[in-house]
Amino acid sequence: MALTVREAMALGGLRRGEVLAGAGGLDRTITWVKVLESPETISWLAEGELLLTVAFAIKDDQAAQKDLMRNLAAVGSAGLVIKPERYLPQIPDDMIGQADEFKIPLIRIPPDVSYLEIMNPILERIINAQNAQLRRSIEIHRQFTHLALDGQGLDAIVKTLGELVESSISLEDVSFRLLASHVIPGVTDKHRQQTLAHHGTPLKVRQ
Repeated sequence: MALTVREAMALGGLRRGEVLAGAGGLDRTITWVKVLESPETISWLAEGELLLTVAFAIKDDQAAQKDLMRNLAAVGSAGLVIKPERYLPQIPDDMIGQADEFKIPLIRIPPDVSYLEIMNPILERIINAQNAQLRRSIEIHRQFTHLALDGQGLDAIVKTLGELVESSISLEDVSFRLLASHVIPGVTDKHRQQTLAHHGTPLKVRQ
């Protein structure tokens, strides 16, 4: 399950964070967490990354300060977590304005919050979700391999797929003739009922 910035605000050190601007982007998805402390890092960024910084890389560069949020928006960053006291005591109005404009969350954290307090719980959630997805993929592969080796027919394959995705499924040929189906008990689906009754998708449903 994807982790949003809003959800991350309830984890670890970010619980002490303050959203200064860009609240419209709190539902952005976080794919990873990265530290931004050199100008070159911007060119290495990937979509969905949450960035942590003390603003050292831009402390003496007003142009970089002005364009930072615009650049983060261009790569699809999840947000910027800043600890400004040491190098950027006053967060520029341009950064705040652009954070709102591009809906990139700009989050201020107290000086005593460490990067690890933020990174560890977020990365743990992301890695656990990736592991769960991998385990599910392996299980799906195992089940379909078992069906193939056992020579199971279309009915068994469609039933297994329907149970895995928890959805009703109809398999038809190129002429819309019904080959196999799986229906979740108690789920009413008018078009599916018509398909099953006519042993294929009726013309009026296809049009």
